[in-house]
Amino acid sequence: MNSNVKVLIIEDNNADCQLVTEYLTNSKNNIYNITDVQSLEKGIIKLQEKQFDIILLDLNLPDSKGIDTYYKLREKSNIPIIILTSNQDYQLSIETIKKGAEDYINKNNLSTYLLEKSIIYTLERIEYRNKFEESESNVTQLLEASSDAIYVLDKDYRYVVINSAGLRMINKRKDEVINKKITSIFPGIEQSAFFKMYKEVMETRQSNYFSDHFTINGHENYYEVKVDPSKNGILCFARDITERREEEIKLVESMIHLEKSVVTTLEVLANMVELKDPYTAGHQKICAELSKEIAIELGMDNEQIEGVFMAASIHDIGKISIPSSILSKPTSLNYNEIVLVREHTILGCELVKKIDTKWPLCEVILQHHERIDGSGYPHGIKGDKISIEAKIVAVADVIEAMNAHRPYRPSLGMEAALHEINNHVGTLFDKDVVNACNKVIEKGLISFKNS
Repeated sequence: MNSNVKVLIIEDNNADCQLVTEYLTNSKNNIYNITDVQSLEKGIIKLQEKQFDIILLDLNLPDSKGIDTYYKLREKSNIPIIILTSNQDYQLSIETIKKGAEDYINKNNLSTYLLEKSIIYTLERIEYRNKFEESESNVTQLLEASSDAIYVLDKDYRYVVINSAGLRMINKRKDEVINKKITSIFPGIEQSAFFKMYKEVMETRQSNYFSDHFTINGHENYYEVKVDPSKNGILCFARDITERREEEIKLVESMIHLEKSVVTTLEVLANMVELKDPYTAGHQKICAELSKEIAIELGMDNEQIEGVFMAASIHDIGKISIPSSILSKPTSLNYNEIVLVREHTILGCELVKKIDTKWPLCEVILQHHERIDGSGYPHGIKGDKISIEAKIVAVADVIEAMNAHRPYRPSLGMEAALHEINNHVGTLFDKDVVNACNKVIEKGLISFKNS
């Protein structure tokens, strides 16, 4: 492999991009000439300007999302692509590999070793694949240089070629394997996902990818296999990824534990607000439930729904810094008191901004009193500059607040609350959010104690 590798990183998260660059720069084995861009459009422009050996691609960019990002890039270039992924995008990365991407790298588990291994493995595999297409009978020496298993199965699923790494992986001698059917060497393999993939590639002549745990000689390990059609059968590249999968599982378990800790922290914060202001006891809970149902009605994904719910659960956390005498005042607030109460959005954001979480808590807390026409607070932002999560909490907040008793007035009721949001669609409140809220209320999914 060329020791001078030209890498294009297409990644909009500056921190992730800097980390990948730093790890590759620290390599002692190869020199990486790195170019990075923050959008798919800029990446395509760079491909027209320069030659690259490999592309590291984040699928979720400002101008393209999901597997379409891969398709759009593949239309413009045949350069091998490795997917930069996160834990929540794991299945999407696997699907992209099945469509032709070479590998994936988990951004939450980066190291120079893992990055280099993926890049080298990819470039070597492409070299072997190209050489094999040139001459199936003259590649033995080349295959032996690989640390990963490479083998060829003919149309009857007999081993035609297998390198030393492949023999070590299955713990067999060459004479026990060559010209033997894989079904006779591994009884019952016909039922495995691996064999089904072999058969699919053999029949469709389309490349495929699979990873799963598999037991060989009593040892259960994780393997990934990339299978390409060849002239007389299939060409397979296999890697033992047990260590990587175990690290990924540990990472997921660690993140779940951290997430539970964050949820506990947020619940404590929510309870603190209710203790401070008894008149809003239960307000955040009902607001959170309504926000969640609106998000579901809008068809948001599970992570967004979770984020909306958690943010709504503590959207008034900043009120913990407002004097109880103001929060519980039985008459209307004066100008100075209104100004002080409005500070709760900024104060709340300050309280939670250092909590390490995947949810946009600070953004929602800060923006839930902003309005579509810019008449809200604290910054008077408008339209698309307000996050969809904040738009949802804004509507849910008004519905619940108008249905609840306040120190200075009784409940205004659901009819008045619905009139308020529907009468200000497109000016104060987002149209899609209001429509979704109307459907949730109509279905009777949320109980309002004071309505």
